Amino acid sequence: MHEIENYSFVIKPVLEEKGEIRVCAVGGFVRDIILKKPVDDFDFVVEGNPEPLAMKLFRRLKGRNLKRYERFGTIGFEFSGGTVDFARAREEFYPVPGKHPVISFIDNIERDLKRRDFTINAMAMEIDPKSDNKIIDLFGGLEDIKKRRIRVLHEKSISDDPTRILRAVRLKLTLNFEIAEETLKSLEIAKDIGAFKNVDGDRFWSEFKLASKTPKFSDFILELENISVLFSINPTLSLGEKEKSKLKDIDRLEDRDLKLASFLIIYYERSPTIGYEISEFFKVSKKILKIIAEMRN
Repeated sequence: MHEIENYSFVIKPVLEEKGEIRVCAVGGFVRDIILKKPVDDFDFVVEGNPEPLAMKLFRRLKGRNLKRYERFGTIGFEFSGGTVDFARAREEFYPVPGKHPVISFIDNIERDLKRRDFTINAMAMEIDPKSDNKIIDLFGGLEDIKKRRIRVLHEKSISDDPTRILRAVRLKLTLNFEIAEETLKSLEIAKDIGAFKNVDGDRFWSEFKLASKTPKFSDFILELENISVLFSINPTLSLGEKEKSKLKDIDRLEDRDLKLASFLIIYYERSPTIGYEISEFFKVSKKILKIIAEMRN
């Protein structure tokens, strides 16, 4: 059913070092194994403190660039096979749509899955030979993979975190899936209650940066325009027909920063003031601002 054995170089050390603690592979790791797509981003959820296990793996896999995010109970690192992240099982509550959630650690993997974005990302795989690496699928993720659709877990999902719709569009293009009606309905609810205005621009920009790594960055932008997400993020971002035509050459570029700068330059050509305001909104890096300046000279 799945090809977990292909990743024994990371699964075996987890299994051997975890002791009695319960650990599951989660999210895109599980989804891509089922889809038989190559994986280099290994996410695990742990019932309990993930740090002891993470540090054992860090030493064993000769890790580098160790990062901790104590607020979210996560710890991760890079190694020769990709990146590894361990997260403590948690629940999230969104008191204000679009704002960061209130987090509570619960040490229950099944309950942790309820906080995730889409059914295809809300599956877990037991790292335990006694269970034969069984897949935990509480929301119909396996069926949605078969139907090739990106479906939210509940109708307020996009309101909770509007960046999820950008992730949905990126997944649509990279996996060749369709965005389910339930997800589009959730998007409309988020627009209606004004959830987008509560999100800091750099959180949206993080999704643009991820999309720029793909060969379909221009399609990503056009899709966001077509479903009025650019307008929802910031009304100034909406593109006219002539501006849309300028996107077609972006995907020929190999450099990610150059792709991002080429997208932003559209707004500078509309007006230097607008371009500056958009760059400020997204909190664009100095490196990309330098590229934009060079392109304008």
